[in-house]
Amino acid sequence: MAGFVLPKDGDGEVTPHNHPDLIDDRRLIRRISGDYIVRDDNRGGNRISSAAFKNDPRRGYLSVDSEKCITDKGADPVAWVTSPQWRGALVISVEHVRGIDPATTDKDRWLIGMVPLPDNGCHGAIWGKITAGQSNDLQRLSDWLVPIPGVEKLIPVNGE
Repeated sequence: MAGFVLPKDGDGEVTPHNHPDLIDDRRLIRRISGDYIVRDDNRGGNRISSAAFKNDPRRGYLSVDSEKCITDKGADPVAWVTSPQWRGALVISVEHVRGIDPATTDKDRWLIGMVPLPDNGCHGAIWGKITAGQSNDLQRLSDWLVPIPGVEKLIPVNGE
């Protein structure tokens, strides 16, 4: 959104915020590396781990990419998010993320904002505690943007 200034602390680091471009049906991309793929003998194959949608404790947030930011730059989201390290990607709407957020007050809600990096101007973040169950719910509500052959993701409980 033109005119929006990212909030920063005294050290110039972006602080948690809700970005006005990351709303409703806008989509967030979660890159999937081999670290998020686990063997599931019950399924007889590989699946995405619940860790795929959990916060990075080193950064204090869950890293995502803004699909709108990528397309606004005239780039292809699939090409933007894939590399030898990031073999696949899931996509989820902000609305679905907000639907999983258990907060009952504004001060406790997950914040969804932008944290541009030197090598990724469309990098964003979800701040707030995400439990393993919530991570699985986020995975269930996501869709493949870049499927990884031989790897399954959790599907919604009702099969939709």
